[in-house]
Amino acid sequence: MTRSSLTYDMVKEAILEIQKAGDKPSVRRIRDITNTGSHKTISELLDQVMENLRLEAEEAERAKADDLLDQYPVPDNLSKLLSGLSAKLQEIPLLYAESAAAARADIIREDDRRRTATMADHQKALDAMEADFRQQASELLEANANKGAQIADLTEQIQSLSEDLTTAKYRTDLAETKLSETEERIRQLTTALTEQDETRKTLNRLLELNKNLPPSTLPAAAE
Repeated sequence: MTRSSLTYDMVKEAILEIQKAGDKPSVRRIRDITNTGSHKTISELLDQVMENLRLEAEEAERAKADDLLDQYPVPDNLSKLLSGLSAKLQEIPLLYAESAAAARADIIREDDRRRTATMADHQKALDAMEADFRQQASELLEANANKGAQIADLTEQIQSLSEDLTTAKYRTDLAETKLSETEERIRQLTTALTEQDETRKTLNRLLELNKNLPPSTLPAAAE
């Protein structure tokens, strides 16, 4: 079964039922009775119904009072007394407004006086803070100037060291190149000496063999 949409009349009937039972209307109680509607919708309709019920009750009270006045007319002397009281009651808001305006003017003047005094104190404090700030700024500028000179000196030293390092690196690279060339030359000389030594050893062996051969095996000398 599809639940029907919640309506104003459904909420009103539920509220009257709850009030009749001596309880206070609430969103949850209305939801239990109607079995439909979101919390927001029920809350909005609850406010509308309660406001309308309040207005209806006030209207009923006024109508009841009018009926009583029609049934029991007010005597002339009492009516005049009530009219006088009503006039005085109407004057009370005016008197209150005048007194309130005077009191408000006094409060405003006192507030202005205090605000002026407070502003003066604040201005003195601000002046003192400004003077302190200027002093600190001057000290910082002086310190920064000294640091600037130190930084310039350090920069010059770093540049000089960098140039020295560049020169040293160039010399180191040149020395390494010469060392490599010298090592290669030594290797070549060592190889040549080794070859010469092998050749010398070979010649010595040949000489030894030649000494040990018989004379007849020697070739004849050319005539």
